[in-house]
Amino acid sequence: MKLNGGLATSLGRVTEILLMCTANRCRSPMAEALLQSALGDTANVSSVGIMEGGVRATENAVAVIAARGLDISEHRSRQLTREIVDDSDLVLCMERMHVREVAVTSPAALPKTFTLKEFLHRGDEAPLKPGQDFAEWVRLLSFGREASAFLKPSSEDDIDDPIGRPRDVYEAKAAELAGYAARVAALLALPAAGR
Repeated sequence: MKLNGGLATSLGRVTEILLMCTANRCRSPMAEALLQSALGDTANVSSVGIMEGGVRATENAVAVIAARGLDISEHRSRQLTREIVDDSDLVLCMERMHVREVAVTSPAALPKTFTLKEFLHRGDEAPLKPGQDFAEWVRLLSFGREASAFLKPSSEDDIDDPIGRPRDVYEAKAAELAGYAARVAALLALPAAGR
């Protein structure tokens, strides 16, 4: 699914979307590939983790994404840095703990940082409107949030980590993430003429 038009017109450049998980070897690289595919060239999607970078995606992650026609075999994990966060327009995390890590790394980034599920929930309640500035919309989505809400895990917000689990668990996770990617793309799919 590709957007009609693109987010580039909203920010005057291509929108940078960052996905984050713990090791950047399973969830976030799978989600990165799926979301980039869903958004096409209207946004740059990348991913990071908390742990040290330079490690390949897990074999099962590569395999289940390949089964969907996408290739993450060259993926190498990257470690979260302030510069990466600050260069991103939207940060989508797999768990609340990752939102905390982003906020510690770059405190000013909390208004543009969400769990993936939280972003979808908030976006469904207040969709991006034609002509609305993307960065302003993201800030509005964060209205009323308390940083303390991210101190505890949440089954409503967190996406389980499949690392070390069998292939069928990865397949289910890839299907779940593909659904989320399609929903994010739908939230951002506005015609260029309406921007």
